[in-house]
Amino acid sequence: MNRLLITIALAIYGICAMRGAGNLDSLIRVLDQAIADRPAYIAQHRRNIALARHRLEHSRDDLARFKALCDLHDLYQSFNTDSSLLYSRQSLETANRIGIDSLVQRGRLNVANVLATAGMYREAIGIIDSISPESLPTNGLRRFYFHVNRTVYGLLADYSIDPASRQSYTQLTNSYRDSLISTHTPGSLMTDILRADRMIAFGSPDSAITVLLKREADIRDAGEHERAITAYTLAKAYEALGDTQRQKEALAMSATADMKSGVREYLSLLELAQLLYLDGDIDHAYRYLTTTLDDAAKCNARLRVIQVNDIFPVVNQMYTAKISDESRRLRITILVVIILVLALIALAWRLRRQMRKVSEARATLRNLNEELRDANNELQAGNERLSRANQAIAENSRLKTEYIARYMNQCSSYIERLDSQRKGIARMLSLGRIGEAKRSVNSSATVNAQLEEFYKEFDEAFLNLFPTFVDDFNSLLSPDWRITPKAEGQLTTELRIYALIRLGIDDSNKISKFLRYSVSTIYNYRTRIRNRALGDRDLLESKVMLIGRFD
Repeated sequence: MNRLLITIALAIYGICAMRGAGNLDSLIRVLDQAIADRPAYIAQHRRNIALARHRLEHSRDDLARFKALCDLHDLYQSFNTDSSLLYSRQSLETANRIGIDSLVQRGRLNVANVLATAGMYREAIGIIDSISPESLPTNGLRRFYFHVNRTVYGLLADYSIDPASRQSYTQLTNSYRDSLISTHTPGSLMTDILRADRMIAFGSPDSAITVLLKREADIRDAGEHERAITAYTLAKAYEALGDTQRQKEALAMSATADMKSGVREYLSLLELAQLLYLDGDIDHAYRYLTTTLDDAAKCNARLRVIQVNDIFPVVNQMYTAKISDESRRLRITILVVIILVLALIALAWRLRRQMRKVSEARATLRNLNEELRDANNELQAGNERLSRANQAIAENSRLKTEYIARYMNQCSSYIERLDSQRKGIARMLSLGRIGEAKRSVNSSATVNAQLEEFYKEFDEAFLNLFPTFVDDFNSLLSPDWRITPKAEGQLTTELRIYALIRLGIDDSNKISKFLRYSVSTIYNYRTRIRNRALGDRDLLESKVMLIGRFD
């Protein structure tokens, strides 16, 4: 059954994307869109009518006029009953004027067909009873004859209140349906639609569905009118099975095809509205009934107007009550919204006051934070100065400790040497070697040797304290003027001068005494080295003071 819904959906909407879309909500949306686009479909139908009228006005003879009148009868049949009846009678008059029996019979059947649709059953039966099917010369006329008979007696069976009469009309309907089937080409789509209708009438709706299922391609390629009939027949099959959900889906498909065909007299939308009303979907039921009633009035289809009026007052009353209830709820909602807006305004006003206080508090806090930040910066700067002072103290303490130890060792060594020299001289004097004693006292070699040893000891001690001094000091000089000691572990005179400066002895007089040079020589050395410095020459000695410092 689901596959059949897919088949009908494909036929109505003409696209493969409708596969699996047997969903009532989606079908209702498609139907609603078709109703919204209905003015365009009506306009197209009017254009077709205008073309037929043009052919009528420009007919060269009565035969062409008769054909145009038949076309207008067909176009107006489900669009405007009065116009269809007018053109059907004109077609009969034209046929009588032509004098061809088959055309006369077609004209009479045109009139009977409109009378049946308009609910004038007695008049319609009077015409068709006067026609013998055996006298009809063509199969097409016989098909039309059986169609009109089936339509008339089918409607009489539907609206008869007498069970015996209904049974009699139903038998005639079945008989004329069988005759109608015999006039169609075996295997045609319309033949299978009629066969499915007969199966439903005789209690075999499943077989009817099976028959329609086989015609997927034909249904897809058929016109809107054939699609509407197929879907409506399917809806009747589902109704017989008691499957209301699929019945509504099939009716939605049929109604969509009716809307697209541009007709104004139809049944699917009315029956769908009734089922939706029973489901409680008052909005759609009211809209569909209003559309059906408007089209029926414009078509002057009195039978459809009566059918709509049987249910419309109840639906209209419920729709009006729903609108009234919605209006009441809307008023309540508006009142609640107004109250909420007022409450929101009051809350916003209070919130604004609180925000102003918070803003003032934040400003005060910001000022305090700035003051605290300034204080923290000052404290941090003080801590940094204290740290540098502690580092300098620690460094000086380390230097002092190291040099005191070395000074004590040096002094002890010198005392021992002096004592040894004293004893040697005393021994020379006691032995009467006065000349030798004088030469020993006046010997400068001994002093020079001791100075060399002293400078060597100084170099070793200093480089032990500042192992990278030579490389660090050279990095302060231009590459072409960097100083290379003669031997590893020794300093040149220039390096010793700046080693003393690094130890805090920056006075040239003290440096000259220490190195046993004149003050002018020391000054010249310092000036020459400053001239070789990278960057600002006046900052050289301050940079030397940073060599080997603790970070």
